[in-house]
Amino acid sequence: MNFNASNAFDSINARQDAIHAQRDSLKKTNELVNQDRVIAQTNQNNQILAAGNAMLAQENQKYKDILARPLGEILDENANLKKAVEEQKALIALWILRQRAMKKVAFDLAQNKGVSEDEIMQDAEKNMHKVLIQSDNLEIIPDSNMEYFENHKNYLINNYK
Repeated sequence: MNFNASNAFDSINARQDAIHAQRDSLKKTNELVNQDRVIAQTNQNNQILAAGNAMLAQENQKYKDILARPLGEILDENANLKKAVEEQKALIALWILRQRAMKKVAFDLAQNKGVSEDEIMQDAEKNMHKVLIQSDNLEIIPDSNMEYFENHKNYLINNYK
């Protein structure tokens, strides 16, 4: 066999081609391995998310079941909630008492001036909208109740024009 420079270059080129082919094959194999790792990690993440979603669905159902029960039962099981509801009821009762007292004062004053109950009620209806629109200047509403009033102001305006 005659070994010359041309054969040597051909041999080197063939080895380089083989090395390049092997490198490309390893690169593709490495990419596939990395893709498999990514897919495996994604599948694991999906399983974790699915388990989390299932737990949230159970918790959501638990709250739905609680809220489907009568309010009295719910309050009996939660002292803080029961206390808050009782405080709200006390505020409403105080508000009703104040309103009735103001109504009595208004009727007594109107009676002294010879104004009928119907005229008083008509004036009250007319003034409801004014009170709502000018609520920024209302000093008759205690600060503790202003937030509640402001939260419901749009509802009141839409329903008592």
